Amino acid sequence: MRLPRFIVLSLACGTTLTCVGMAALAVMAGVTKWKEIDHVDALSHKEGEGR
Repeated sequence: MRLPRFIVLSLACGTTLTCVGMAALAVMAGVTKWKEIDHVDALSHKEGEGR
């Protein structure tokens, strides 16, 4: 049983878009987390110097 080409293409497109979207979300979450940690680090460092 052969699937029509447009169905195969749309499925492939959907899978690719989903993968790319998930990767982008993971990168965004990672960057945000890293910036937060960096920010907290900088804050605690400044507080330590103030005392």
